[in-house]
Amino acid sequence: IYYRRLTQEFTDSFAHYGTGFGWTYPANRPLLRIDYIFVKNGIFPRRVYVSQARHSDHRAVIADIEIKKDGN
Repeated sequence: IYYRRLTQEFTDSFAHYGTGFGWTYPANRPLLRIDYIFVKNGIFPRRVYVSQARHSDHRAVIADIEIKKDGN
């Protein structure tokens, strides 16, 4: 329910620009997608992926972004 509320105002970067499932939890054998990067208003992800590194109990979602002002 919170995801739906967030996506009414923000864009889920991985859902729109990532590839694959985006699973992040648990890090040793990810089966759930519970980590997100949300963007809006001139912030455009150019590449979004899940890190293979396991420094936590989650894997990191990483986004290379482009920031555009005034639609330029």
